[in-house]
Formats: sequence, C-alpha cells, structure tokens
Amino acid sequence: MTHCFFRKLVLPFLLLTVAPPMVLASRAAATESYEEVTYDELLSELNTKRAAVESRQKAPRNALSLGVGYVHSLTQLNIRHTTSERSQDGLQIAAAMNLDSPHLYAEGVFRNFSGSTLPGEELQILQVDSRLGYANALSGQWTYNLFTGFSGRLIQASHSLKNYSVNEFTPSVTAGAGAMAEIHKNIRLGIELGGRTSILGKNTDQNSMDFTLRLDTTL
Repeated sequence: MTHCFFRKLVLPFLLLTVAPPMVLASRAAATESYEEVTYDELLSELNTKRAAVESRQKAPRNALSLGVGYVHSLTQLNIRHTTSERSQDGLQIAAAMNLDSPHLYAEGVFRNFSGSTLPGEELQILQVDSRLGYANALSGQWTYNLFTGFSGRLIQASHSLKNYSVNEFTPSVTAGAGAMAEIHKNIRLGIELGGRTSILGKNTDQNSMDFTLRLDTTL
C-alpha cells in the first residue's frame, strides 16, 4: 500500500519539483558557455588561419631554394702594419634548405670579388659562408631573416710599386639580417646587410661589411 502511494503521488511530485530547475540550470550553463561572435570576428579568425596555412605551404619542410645576388663589400686589410679599406663589387651564388621547419634554414654561400679602390693594386677575394638562419613573416608578402655562421675568405693582393704580395686564407665569423618580398610564386627579391670579422685577428683580411641585393627561387 505504501509502495503504491509513493509511486502514484510522491514520485510524480518529485519529478515535477526537481526536473524544471535541472532543465533551467542546464540551459543557463549552456547560455553562459556560449559566446556571441560577430561576422567580422569570424572572418578575421578565418583569414588568420588561412594565412598560417598559406605560410606553411610557401615554406614546406625541407624545401630547397637557390639564389643569385649582387654584393657591395667594404673590407679592412692590414698590410705592413697599416690598416686601410677597400671597396669592391662581387657576385653571389647561394643554396638553402629548411631544417624540418618553415622558419629554420641552413645556407651555403659563394662570393667572388675583384678590383680595388687602391690605385695600382690587384685584389681578388673568394668567400664561402656556412650559415644557420631564422626566417618569419613580417607583413603582407614580406619576410625577414636573421643569420649567423662561419666564413672563409681567400685573399690575393699584390702591388708592384709598393712591393707586396699576399696570398692568404682567413677563417671568420659572420652575422646579418635581411628582408625578402615575394614578387611571384616561389620567387623572392630582397636585401641583406651582413658583417664578418676574422677569428684569428692577425690575418691581413680583418673585417668586412656587405650589402647584398639577392633574387631567390624555391624548388
């Protein structure tokens, strides 16, 4: 009898009393967790995600790039205990590969300089760089890069009137920064500023500052 009374009267009363507050609480929790997003905010978020995907696609992992460039270099030479500067123009060939990341890369650079601003001097410089760099988006089609590494330069200098002849290899450290703009699919044009200093400090070839205009393509 008691069991029938509980099932017919008390149980329906409990359901009617407890169920509505539970439903209302569930709706309130859902309302609190819902955050209204405007059309502009949604569009901005989609554009950000698309730009990130495009950035990864433009610089896939292990991508290989080749480049050529024009280099203007200002070099300090110490000949017979006298330091003087030479201004030279040269050509550059470069090859780079991403290191399992769209931002980190390793690059090898070969440069060839000839000519001298000192009258009567014959000057030839061959330079090889081994670099580790970091690149990232700057704005729009522009990216920036930072690099450091080691450099080796073979210098051949002679002057018949001043009676000196130099044939010397100089190990150095190098560092610099640059900016590149994508002018076409997989083609970038940009500039770099770099510096180099001798590791030993006693070589004829002391320091140099370089300005490079370069054109790169991704394979």
